[in-house]
Amino acid sequence: IGLTSVKRYEQEELQCDGLTVDYFANKKCYESFEIYFNAVESKNSLEFTCHFNTAIFNKETVQCWLNELEVLLRGIASNPETPVSDLPFLTEEDKKLINIKLENKGKEIETSLCIHHLFENNTVDTPDKKAITIGEESITYDKLNKNANRIANYLLKLKTRADSKVGISSKLSIEMALTMIAALKCRSTFVIIDENRTIEQIYKMIDTMDIEVAFLNRSDIGDKKRHFVNLNNILKDSKKESEIYDNLTLAQSPQTPAFCFQSENGKNELFISHKNILNLFLSMKETLVINPDDTILSVSPCLPYMLIINILFPLCTGTHHIHVNKESIGDSRSLRKTISVDNISVIQTTPSIWKQMIELGLNNYFKGKALSGGERLTPILAEKIQETGNKLWNLFGSNETSG
Repeated sequence: IGLTSVKRYEQEELQCDGLTVDYFANKKCYESFEIYFNAVESKNSLEFTCHFNTAIFNKETVQCWLNELEVLLRGIASNPETPVSDLPFLTEEDKKLINIKLENKGKEIETSLCIHHLFENNTVDTPDKKAITIGEESITYDKLNKNANRIANYLLKLKTRADSKVGISSKLSIEMALTMIAALKCRSTFVIIDENRTIEQIYKMIDTMDIEVAFLNRSDIGDKKRHFVNLNNILKDSKKESEIYDNLTLAQSPQTPAFCFQSENGKNELFISHKNILNLFLSMKETLVINPDDTILSVSPCLPYMLIINILFPLCTGTHHIHVNKESIGDSRSLRKTISVDNISVIQTTPSIWKQMIELGLNNYFKGKALSGGERLTPILAEKIQETGNKLWNLFGSNETSG
């Protein structure tokens, strides 16, 4: 489907002696991308067109984006010297909806929060509750917080810059959660390093992205040990109760980058701030009605952009997060037991794995909130997921498509 945000501009008259000229649009039947924006400039105007996949995006959502783009462009045209951060983009209708939501909440949204602040609040409310379970290993909110504080203070002792990048192994583990939280606590930006890369590729990534410290446990590090830190050694050296640190009180801003990843060609870096991630988390929590009583089961591959939701979202909402690898799908009896015994209320995985679970009949043992992401979700599969009474949310979007 194509949507045009402004009326088609007046075509410049084509002068041809003895020839009458008429104009018509050539209908576009195919598109290479899930969503595509195009701008065509004429002498006095611009025409914006958007083509999108209706299996992923609603017409109303895309029209809303185009309306906001129009507001932004009008703001630029009216005040070209205005900093981008101060330009308007909300329509009057958007502003009214936001004001209504704020009034209904009856309180102001805290604007100075960072991601780890939400996690720390949960350590106070439910210190002995399980935070993460991966395989046979579990850790409580209190222990996760204390160990993350140890690592964060270790980074500070290294005089890690406030804006530095900290490399984190792509291997899904409790250690990954520890290093993520620790990096955020000391105002650093974490970068996921793919453990499947060769050591030469990792060296190049560390150099090009200026990664100051990397938490990797590899035997082929060679002579560049100054970049690498063995997490087990830090925790082993900090066993004494007196060395358990309280929460750090560093001055931080929600605008601080929390996560950074490298483009496929290695030439560009994309930064995502605490504010961006928190907006996503708070929207998800409100829309999905997630509360601390929920238990979230994740069965998914470790894609960098999915790790933010897989690891950090449950920690920020106070839920218990259980992760099993995709190979566990073959053991349907064990997975069925996990769903029943642990009272799983939310399952998050990819469409491919949802399809496997349905083929094995595992969806018959689950009735709750189903989250799908990482791949395109077809309408047929969506119907099958919902057949047993599950409420489904599609988390797949344009960022993943373009990535």
